[in-house]
Amino acid sequence: MRATTAAFDPAVSSLTGDLWLGSTNAATAFTPYVVDPGQSVAIPVTITPRDSPGSRVTGTIYIADSSLVSGFVTYNELPGNYPEGSDVAAFPYSYTITK
Repeated sequence: MRATTAAFDPAVSSLTGDLWLGSTNAATAFTPYVVDPGQSVAIPVTITPRDSPGSRVTGTIYIADSSLVSGFVTYNELPGNYPEGSDVAAFPYSYTITK
């Protein structure tokens, strides 16, 4: 089986970290917000431009849910709990670098 996915954009960061980036870099932090039913939270995101002035940048910010799943219910039946998640929303963005 082969899968092609979008690359991680190093220009985008958030204090929550990234569950999916942790699958390729074990040193990646992941500190999700816990949001109770009926509540909301603002998630600050920083986009640090890396191209030349005048460049147009486009991308998508994905919001994912996450939970811990017992390793005993996974294919490998590993001890302990492991994070899993699903993308639940996608927000496209675009901007032009001015400086």
